[in-house]
Amino acid sequence: MIKSENPGEDASGDDRSGGGSRPAPFNLGDGSGRISVDTDQLNRGAAGFESAADRFRHYANSNRELASYAPLPSGEGDESWNAFAPKYYKRSEEYLNGLAGLAKAMGIITTSVKQFRVFCVGTEANATDISLKLKDAMGPGNVPGQQPDGDGRR
Repeated sequence: MIKSENPGEDASGDDRSGGGSRPAPFNLGDGSGRISVDTDQLNRGAAGFESAADRFRHYANSNRELASYAPLPSGEGDESWNAFAPKYYKRSEEYLNGLAGLAKAMGIITTSVKQFRVFCVGTEANATDISLKLKDAMGPGNVPGQQPDGDGRR
């Protein structure tokens, strides 16, 4: 379990980033840490998913017409093409539908990440508001572990 040296500070260590020097994104050890979410990074992540979804959607839609053409310069088929064409068209359509489905799924992920960001911002604002109201309501002499002079000693 991770403990920070001082209550309210993020603990260092327990590096889950795979060898980097960054601390764990949140510390729930003994209630002494705080949860921190980089909402700007969530925005950048959502934009990346949105961009990828747009690219997959564009690729699938722009290639739908091309996949229907016969490979000969005149656009006509021959006997071998006519035998091959039904499987080609079917597989091409499956492939393009798969890309369109991937684009749709990425769009759903984009929406979810954006909603999570809004939730995080609201949660942080709510927690700050509650803690400030509690601090004001209790006054400096009523905060557990804090004397009126504010040195934290009993």
